[in-house]
Amino acid sequence: MYQPKRTTSVSQKINFDLKRYDDDDYVLDMCKVDAYSLAYASERLKRDHAFIFNCVNETRNGWMLRYAHDSIKNDRSIVLMCMQYHGKALCCASQRLKSDVDVVRTAVNSNGIALQYAGKAELKDDAELVIDAVNNDWQAIEFASKRLKDDLGVMTVAVGKSWQALQFASERIRDDEHIILSALSKSWQAIQYASERLRDDYYIAEYVLRASQSMDAVRYLSQDAQLYHVDQIIEIFNRTSLKLSSAPLALRDEFDVVLRSIKSDACQFALASERLRDDYNLASLAVGKYASQFQHASNRLRDCKELAMLAIKSDASQFAFASERLRNDRDLALIAISNNITQLRYTNLANDQSFMLDVLNANSKVFQYMTEAQKDDESVVSRAIASDFKMIKFASARIKASDFMLNLCKRDRRFISYAPKAIKALLKSENENENE
Repeated sequence: MYQPKRTTSVSQKINFDLKRYDDDDYVLDMCKVDAYSLAYASERLKRDHAFIFNCVNETRNGWMLRYAHDSIKNDRSIVLMCMQYHGKALCCASQRLKSDVDVVRTAVNSNGIALQYAGKAELKDDAELVIDAVNNDWQAIEFASKRLKDDLGVMTVAVGKSWQALQFASERIRDDEHIILSALSKSWQAIQYASERLRDDYYIAEYVLRASQSMDAVRYLSQDAQLYHVDQIIEIFNRTSLKLSSAPLALRDEFDVVLRSIKSDACQFALASERLRDDYNLASLAVGKYASQFQHASNRLRDCKELAMLAIKSDASQFAFASERLRNDRDLALIAISNNITQLRYTNLANDQSFMLDVLNANSKVFQYMTEAQKDDESVVSRAIASDFKMIKFASARIKASDFMLNLCKRDRRFISYAPKAIKALLKSENENENE
């Protein structure tokens, strides 16, 4: 006789698990494998001081404090032991113990960043405690009091650990030459945190440029310092970069620097100084390599027909950036519109029939943009369809209904699809009469 297997119900499993997590030895063994198993322990074990002390001691994991009962988080001996293993676990301690100087000192000696969890502002203003934290991790200076960030001794220790500590220093410290030189000896990048006065210092600027050999350093120097060392900056620029985007304003007004940049990349012309964007030689070099640079030329040069012609022959869309005088110049307008009919909108020559006929000879598609009077002129329509029969669709309604259209359809059946119904009916009638 068949007998089904005996199965354990869900409720029985849950009760079994609850019993396991209330077993001291079982939970301790689980915590040795994974310290965070304490999170699943019973409420009785989470309250048991002796058990938690034993768990922390066995696993050497201070973060177990996170899952312990609040009474445990207020137990000084247990919290002190947790701080020895994981200083940042101070965030889990009771408010009373967060304000205990011995607990906080133990925490910051384990992990300097734990200073942020100190319960009293006085602790963050304790120079000895803050120095202990900084010696463990320089980033702890971020959580020191405003007074200590202005303390020369504390900041000397912090900067000695890392030049980046300067970012948290007071303005007075950032203006201290000895501190800044100490930071610069570790990395030239410390100049970014120096005061305006020191970034303007001739010798400090010289040291930074020599140490960095990078255009990135130049942007942190004052304008005057850049001018003092322009030759040194040009040397670095020519050796490491030809991008004016990385060059200070002083270099963007140096002819040789801009010339080298444009030879390397014509788009650098747009970043040149206003004075050099008015230089014909530089502008013609840039436009010759890349026509779109015409739009960045000065107003005076955008009124230069020779330069405009150079740009428009390569890129008709540059016609839009020419001066008003040149946009009404027949030669320039003819070249621009013949290559790009949308440029017609930028000139006043659209009403000049002789000009439009010249354009039409070069580009039949311009017919669609001609005036209604021109679209109603048979001679103009004839010129348009001579190159492209489809232009008939833009002719006036009178033209399409006239004998002119009828004759076109008789001569070339492709025009029939553009003819009005009356013309189509007349053609059909004539065909029927011929067949009879």
